[in-house]
Amino acid sequence: QFAVEEVEVTTARVDLDSVVSHRAAFRSMADQASHETPLAEVHVKFRLCSTAEDCVPSDAISPHIHAPEEEIALGPACWLWDYLRRSRAAGYLLPLSGGADSSSTAAIVGSMCQLACTAARSDARVASDVRRLARLADNQPLPIPNKLAACVFTTLYLGTENSGVETRKRS
Repeated sequence: QFAVEEVEVTTARVDLDSVVSHRAAFRSMADQASHETPLAEVHVKFRLCSTAEDCVPSDAISPHIHAPEEEIALGPACWLWDYLRRSRAAGYLLPLSGGADSSSTAAIVGSMCQLACTAARSDARVASDVRRLARLADNQPLPIPNKLAACVFTTLYLGTENSGVETRKRS
């Protein structure tokens, strides 16, 4: 569900006739369907599977449902990684104000680095992107997450009139 690797495309074989039959078994759906324009059939001169053996369904995959806290950490972390990878940017600059937004953003970048370093162990494309961002040669070992974060994440204090005395002292 959340990964820094390239997107995998999965095909599925669906018997649309059985779906229509199933829906027709419910009176309310049958009434709705009877008022709809029938869908046109499109015949093509190719098959998605070259042989019948290729069309054997795979085993069912049980979904992993993330807790809301995991989704908050993983979703934006994947977006940040995707942006770095596609834009070929060198990293992120975060002006720190001392507020919750700054700390949340730093935590999400930390999650991004953990995801990327874990994926880089088994995915050559991710490993290549991690090495580029960490400015490492191909023969150098991959960095650990906090070392990658040090390469891609720069912070500076940006005090505002709303910054408290404690925040100014810590800067």
